[in-house]
Amino acid sequence: MATNPYLQGQADQIGRNLTQNFQTQLAPGIRSGAIAAGGFGGSRQGIAEGLGMGRTQQAIGDAQTNLYSNAYNTDQNNQLQRDLSANQIAAQQSIASMQNDTNRYGLTNSYNLGLGGLGLQNKSLDQNFFTQNRNLDISQMGLGAQLANQGNLGLSNQGGQLYQNGQAEQQAPWQQLGQLSSIFGPYTGLNSSSSQQQPGASTIGSALAGGLTMAQIISLLNGGKP
Repeated sequence: MATNPYLQGQADQIGRNLTQNFQTQLAPGIRSGAIAAGGFGGSRQGIAEGLGMGRTQQAIGDAQTNLYSNAYNTDQNNQLQRDLSANQIAAQQSIASMQNDTNRYGLTNSYNLGLGGLGLQNKSLDQNFFTQNRNLDISQMGLGAQLANQGNLGLSNQGGQLYQNGQAEQQAPWQQLGQLSSIFGPYTGLNSSSSQQQPGASTIGSALAGGLTMAQIISLLNGGKP
């Protein structure tokens, strides 16, 4: 606690003022009274001056005590105000610091939550991309299998058609010979027994009969020469 540098001067001034008042006011009055009573320089004058001096010193002490007491109380109040102000400032700083920490914590949580949301979103996008690609792969595989089946079926049908065409090409000469035999047989009368087919005759027999008829036709056209 700081000491008032003017306090001691004020106390000393109180003592000087009261002492001077005794010397200039009280003591001369006591002496005048003693002279008037015919007891100047007597014991009564001495007792009166002693009582006056004692009361003056008591007044000086009381005044200085009040001065110091008031100064002490003032200093205590000032110190209390300073302490309260310091505590209020410290509390306000602590509250501001807590608010700043809370705001930073909230911002940090928001940032972390934002990153977590982005991570989940990216994971969801990756999952959707994988699922779409997987479905696309499955669809392409199914389309490839379908095209392969259609290709195999087309090749099988084409092979069967080619086989049937080959069979038809192989049978075409024999069918033509059979048709010629049936056309010229009634006019030539040759080898009618050989060219006549019985029910159930094979295609090869018809072809042989047609072949003989053609040979006979060629012989007749050549003047009976084979």
